Amino acid sequence: MKIYEIGDNMIGEWNSEVKAMIDTWNSYFHVTLKQFKIAVFEKGVKFVKANNAQAWIIDNSNAKGVFAQDIQKYLEQEGFKILKDNGIKYFITINSAINPLTKMTTNRYKANASKSGLKQLELHSVADAILWH
Repeated sequence: MKIYEIGDNMIGEWNSEVKAMIDTWNSYFHVTLKQFKIAVFEKGVKFVKANNAQAWIIDNSNAKGVFAQDIQKYLEQEGFKILKDNGIKYFITINSAINPLTKMTTNRYKANASKSGLKQLELHSVADAILWH
């Protein structure tokens, strides 16, 4: 079930079977901090809290680009703590198979997720994440 989106860049969907939010990214290009906060941290966090989510899965397998610096800073300083404080225990990433710069972005934010107390896993596919969870 679709919960939010950021244009053609990303769609956030709820998987009720495993109580997980799944963000599928196509591109990090031209995503603003305001768009990101409204989608993920207003709509998404409100939904996961109300539905007792345990995991947030980030699918970057076909993504291109990198997050803007202000988004990366927000995640590091506030974002991951907000996820943890709202019941998320696992931050699961599927790294980009097509873009080395996107891999760097994913590696940066997964390191910060762990620092915030989230259990971080990197898996090969969303299907693997759902099976693991």
